[in-house]
Amino acid sequence: MRVKKIICVLLLLILALSAALAASCGPGGGAADDPNTTTQEPGGEETTAEPARVMPDLPDMDFEGRVFLALGRDDSKYQQFVNFEIEAESINGELVNDAVYNRNRRLEDRYNIKIEQDLREDPPGILQRLVKADDDVYNLAFIVQNNIGSMASSGMFYDLHSLKYLDFEKPWWSLEVNKSISVGNRLYFTTSDFNMMDKNRTYMLAFNKDLAEAYGLGNFYDLVYSSRWTVDKMAELCKAVSSDVDGDGIMTDADRWGLGMDSYNAFYTFWSACDNYMFTKDAGDYPLLSVNNEHTVSSIDRLMKLTNDESISFYCNSFQGKVSYDFWYVSSTLFYEGRLLFTATFTHGLRNYAQSDVNYGVLPFPKYDENQANYISTADNYHSALFAVPMTAQDPDFSGFMLEALSAASKYEVMPYYYEVSTKTKYTYDEESPKMLDIIFGGLRYDLGATYNWGGINDLFRVTLPQTGQNSFVSKYESMEAKILKAMEKTINTFNELP
Repeated sequence: MRVKKIICVLLLLILALSAALAASCGPGGGAADDPNTTTQEPGGEETTAEPARVMPDLPDMDFEGRVFLALGRDDSKYQQFVNFEIEAESINGELVNDAVYNRNRRLEDRYNIKIEQDLREDPPGILQRLVKADDDVYNLAFIVQNNIGSMASSGMFYDLHSLKYLDFEKPWWSLEVNKSISVGNRLYFTTSDFNMMDKNRTYMLAFNKDLAEAYGLGNFYDLVYSSRWTVDKMAELCKAVSSDVDGDGIMTDADRWGLGMDSYNAFYTFWSACDNYMFTKDAGDYPLLSVNNEHTVSSIDRLMKLTNDESISFYCNSFQGKVSYDFWYVSSTLFYEGRLLFTATFTHGLRNYAQSDVNYGVLPFPKYDENQANYISTADNYHSALFAVPMTAQDPDFSGFMLEALSAASKYEVMPYYYEVSTKTKYTYDEESPKMLDIIFGGLRYDLGATYNWGGINDLFRVTLPQTGQNSFVSKYESMEAKILKAMEKTINTFNELP
């Protein structure tokens, strides 16, 4: 099995690396800059070449050695939470690291600037203190979703629409994401192809192919393609493999399970994947509290039979104090040992699985039912980051210039190595998993409730409901509604008063 994986990786890497290099062709005139270029095939037929690289509309600038400093996250215990896309100290042979290094050196040479990072354990706390002291230190800040909305509500960031040089029509930005997280047509934080910490923490499911085969569970990919990959179907599959292996009458980490979830946070991802929103928008781009409806209640009922049936599924939180190792790793440990059919994971989790002997595949989170149009994904609220320009930045247009330059360069010089070469090739071993990844990232959704958590609405889905295992939504919502609306209005009023 291990040798077969290595051979597959080598072959796929050659193909994917060639595609990545083609996609990263830079400026310099000639055919690569002409979107209408055609090539002549040996038989005399003309074929249209790959689309040319889109260039940012930035002027030639000499910043005379000026430093662009970005605040990012460090973590001494869990390396998967550390920003890795801002700066690389040197070439080390790792594809994404080297791509970041080369991108920065090229931009530094072109604009006579220096790109630097400051990685800290508590970026929100540090930035709040600096803004309070009106201290201009950082040109850009990466902040996790769980904090960035409340910081924006405090007037800590520039409206990105007000900054010179940012062109959100360009392909390194997402119009859909910007539309979903703006308020009153103001955009205080967002993401682009420069940011990897939202992509590195996008939820997906990995499944044990050997376990599925041993129990004759069929082709999971066919379920996805035929829209039969639903919550009810997943619960059925989990029940088929779950067993009290040691016969002690209780389900522990010594047994075989259907579904392991990294944290209670996964419940929100399942709920969102059932095509639910906490907030929608009105015609003026202002939020509408939309969560209180029959579909929300029905989705929770359906999910409780999957996520909170303790005979087939578990949250890692539930093993705290019950295992001799870090309880956050129970799901991955059981997956490695072949005693877990499905695990809720992330891109960086696939990297770890690829270094093991696990024969795995990748799937999106399931639909509510077969009538749902699309598969929907979300990024981890607690550890995925978005970025913003601090209000203390004395030259916000410099931040805008560099953010546009870094985002444009990253689309062609970093993202191909991260997504096409590493994620889709190095970390997967069959033909279908890369297609699943396209579905997962193509269905990524943001909700204002997740980024702003007005009145604690986000906590209801990420803590209260999964922790209690009871569908208490109606009563909880009724007690929270006034508080949610008051917090939302306060944010809107703050934004309307900002220059």
